[in-house]
Amino acid sequence: MELNEIKNWYKTALSEYGIDCKSVGWSSKEGHDLRFKQLLKVIKQQENEYSFNDLGCGYGALYKYMQEHGINCNKYYGYDIVPEMLMKAKEHIGCDNVILNLSHHIIYEADYSITSGIFNNIFDYTEVQWKEYIMQTLQQMDKQSRLGFAFNCLTDNVTYKDKGLYYANPCDYFEFCRKNFSRHVALFENYGLWEWTIIVHKA
Repeated sequence: MELNEIKNWYKTALSEYGIDCKSVGWSSKEGHDLRFKQLLKVIKQQENEYSFNDLGCGYGALYKYMQEHGINCNKYYGYDIVPEMLMKAKEHIGCDNVILNLSHHIIYEADYSITSGIFNNIFDYTEVQWKEYIMQTLQQMDKQSRLGFAFNCLTDNVTYKDKGLYYANPCDYFEFCRKNFSRHVALFENYGLWEWTIIVHKA
């Protein structure tokens, strides 16, 4: 999948907002951080050191959040489809344990893989095409994650839908993960945002 419209949208947003949650599609830092809090529930023992894949890393906000909250990351692999985002990430978080990749696929195996918001913008793709893209991405996240992975989507339990956004039924993806990846699956949708988070533990 080419994802050209999505690439252009984020490039434009970055040009307008710079290193800010709005450049990656979120309206507030509070909501941005709350999403990270849910996704990082995938970590079983936070006192240990882990490696992370961050698919759709943007300017590296997840890495900064982990630093600020004492989550030990010994290797961080960030992936994005927008070269300008990776340049900002290099400025924002560049250090020895960070490897940034221009890719919409995960390349390296890590303890955990996380993605936030990359499934929200559907643009002109059909729901069938987009759901297939999501499932293929989850299959790859599972393959490249030793301990577990986590992702989020906008919920379909809404009274209004914006054109160009994808709203997903959490039960569909919960069952997909349970049947294909692990029986250790958890769903969170009670944290005050119009979305849900699923975490998958490999064991």
